[in-house]
Amino acid sequence: MKIEPVVNDAYRISFPDVNRISILMMEKLENLIKTIKPIEGTRIIIDLSGILFIDTAGFEFLLLLMHDARKIVYRVEITEISPEVAELITLLHLEEVLLGRATPVDGSLW
Repeated sequence: MKIEPVVNDAYRISFPDVNRISILMMEKLENLIKTIKPIEGTRIIIDLSGILFIDTAGFEFLLLLMHDARKIVYRVEITEISPEVAELITLLHLEEVLLGRATPVDGSLW
């Protein structure tokens, strides 16, 4: 996993060498996030390209990141969500909190 500045107070976190976000990488991910000193207006983009599975520890981390973002007034955007991860988000009813939208009436995210 890596973090890179994008533009004007924005950072992209990506996972180029893995296809799962699991408890096994939580400490490394938490330390990576700590290298960012978000201030009001900062954007953190979580790029899930290639991620096919997120376990409960991974979702807990994303939820805590969203919670912290609201307290500090920075934004977290989750992008490049695979159909497999979209299905997990739907099954856990996390569309609104993670993606900022409710599930459409037909139940699909996309």
